[in-house]
Amino acid sequence: MCDVCVAEEALAAGRCRTDQCVAYRKGAEITWHDSPPAIAKPKWRTPKMGRLEKLRLKWASQPPGWLSNFQREKAGLPVAPLTEQFWTTVNQVEAAVRGYIQEQHWIPTQKQAIDMMAGFEQWKVGFATQHGLDEEVAREQLAPFDRAYVAKQLPEPYWQPVVQTLNLVKQALGQVSTNRDGTPASIDSIAGRPVFDAFAAWLDRLRASRSDLDDALTRWGKILGDADQPLVGVDLYRVLLFGEFR
Repeated sequence: MCDVCVAEEALAAGRCRTDQCVAYRKGAEITWHDSPPAIAKPKWRTPKMGRLEKLRLKWASQPPGWLSNFQREKAGLPVAPLTEQFWTTVNQVEAAVRGYIQEQHWIPTQKQAIDMMAGFEQWKVGFATQHGLDEEVAREQLAPFDRAYVAKQLPEPYWQPVVQTLNLVKQALGQVSTNRDGTPASIDSIAGRPVFDAFAAWLDRLRASRSDLDDALTRWGKILGDADQPLVGVDLYRVLLFGEFR
């Protein structure tokens, strides 16, 4: 097992593309196909979520560059040789850039490191445009919930008020933004935090009145965290709905 795959999240994402870890990506397929026939075709509205549904949602919520073709297919994303080659190249270049930053002993918040990563991101956007894959980069920038929703993996009606209110919150963050480049205010900024807190309080009240939504968000806490230490409350909202990791 290579060093990159020691981290459990890297394993779960199938992110490592070194020869030593090809077995993991094959293992993901084995995990899927060896599941009991009773849950081989999951139903969205059953009381308990099966193992395959959790895998499907997890993959649908992750950045596209983390996924193998098998995982993309199960998450409802298009699969094509060009897309696979694009992310293989991007991941290799990113690893090289981050490796160089480490060799220079630059910390992530140091200007040189920030500038180098900004240059990489700019190159990635141009590389995607060159190959007609702008949607891939746009998807990468979405929060986990938005990725799963756009992939049509969240068809349940109880998500609709969340989607509608979340869109209003994003508009509000844009309106209170003081960023010179026009990007929305962060949920941790002085202007953005009250907006986020009001949204979190609203979502708590909605969960109290909708057991199906409460159950779904509880499951997401386990998907994005783990069974022993799931994400809950505002920590879950930050990660799932805004893609903000502390």
